[in-house]
Amino acid sequence: MKSYRIFFLLLILFVGIGIGLILSFNIGKPRPSAQNSSTTDSFPIVHISQALASELAATSFSGIARLSTPAVVTITSEKKQSSSDEETQFRFHRDMPEQGVGSGVIVSADGYIVTNNHVIDQAERIVVRLADRRSFEATLLGTDPLTDIALIRIDATGLPTITFGNSDMIQVGDWVIAVGSPLSLNSTVTAGIVSATNRQIEIIGDQYGVENFIQTDAVINPGNSGGALLNMRGELIGINTAIASRTGMYQGYGFAVPSNIVRNAVQDLSRYGRVVRGYIGVGIKDVDAIYAKAIGLDKARGVLVESLTEKGAARHSGVEEGDVILQIDDMPLFQRNELQAYVALHKPGESVRLQIWRDGQTVEKKVMLRNPDGNTDIPAEKIQRQNDAHIGSESWGYGLGFEVENLSDQGMRGVMISKSSWRAKAQNIYEGMILTRVQKTDINDVSVFEKTARELKNGEAVIIQLADRRNPANHILTAVEVRR
Repeated sequence: MKSYRIFFLLLILFVGIGIGLILSFNIGKPRPSAQNSSTTDSFPIVHISQALASELAATSFSGIARLSTPAVVTITSEKKQSSSDEETQFRFHRDMPEQGVGSGVIVSADGYIVTNNHVIDQAERIVVRLADRRSFEATLLGTDPLTDIALIRIDATGLPTITFGNSDMIQVGDWVIAVGSPLSLNSTVTAGIVSATNRQIEIIGDQYGVENFIQTDAVINPGNSGGALLNMRGELIGINTAIASRTGMYQGYGFAVPSNIVRNAVQDLSRYGRVVRGYIGVGIKDVDAIYAKAIGLDKARGVLVESLTEKGAARHSGVEEGDVILQIDDMPLFQRNELQAYVALHKPGESVRLQIWRDGQTVEKKVMLRNPDGNTDIPAEKIQRQNDAHIGSESWGYGLGFEVENLSDQGMRGVMISKSSWRAKAQNIYEGMILTRVQKTDINDVSVFEKTARELKNGEAVIIQLADRRNPANHILTAVEVRR
């Protein structure tokens, strides 16, 4: 019995030593990497290079927000108020913009900004506020109501920009980030996913309207109109345009104009002052399952040609009423807005190939696109830019943005503001106010003001002291930038 217990204890001792040796053998061995781990490993360890780690960090939500918010601006437009249709489910953000507040995206360092047409439509004056709190009056270069895109420009250089991405590459489920000024809350960032693509929601209100929206659940509210929709590389893939809502506020459905459509519009607006696009010259509708069965198609696809314009490219190329366009160039078609969006990216004189279903078989047609007048002319000269009147007011008062005159009341000190530009008004300098000091110089009459203003340097920020004419003891301090 005693010998048995000794044997048992020795057995336990040897087993313990063996386990210890095995453990000590494995301690210090490198753990398998992604390259040498077996397929049974559920969570293999992947070693990331420093460069890749930096790239991943740059594409995080915080990284994208940090890089993009300086290039998204707040746009305020002064315009006549118009009533909105409260019964429509899909609406532009027109309920909040009684003050005409929207967003815009800087697309070039020399001041080109893209926004929505409805943000600046009928505006008498457009003011852009940058993320660094500088304000500029903008010049309207052109609008495209058929895509709800507008291009404006401010007199500034060295601005931060956002790069155009390829909106054709996005997929449902991709993460996206919306940046804008909802409810006048500047530089607001929200995130969501691409909920759908190629959405047509019938808000353009024109038979030639180009509706091929990206749908997202990223929070978009009034004021986001004209703001950026970004992918996870920080690239612009859309301009936020509309929401689907019965209340006018976010309910989970936002819509953005795809960046490829935006980029085409921006290029044309900067070059011609309007968008120049080709037309096929057809009236079309979607093909449903019953119609597809009736004409012998294997499934519902393509777009049905219901009518042809008299001088249109389609009629000239042999397209007939009742044809079903299955494909344009190499792109299969499933709904009519896909055809409209594709053609909208092409100019008059350019040709496209149509694959058509007719009488139970496919036929090919080559169509040279035309303009609405039925020819292939493209404007040679840029249309005169609008809203240039503000440029002269910039130089008022030797670049201070306001003019002065002597006071009729000899008992008061200072000069009276006789003209005030938009820029001066943005700094609370209005006609009728009394200017008493510029920097550290007391202003007693116009000659002192002119001498002081002439000595200021271009770009210099100047402190101004003002007084209320009705209460001269009530002083107001503000600052303006010299712009000559």
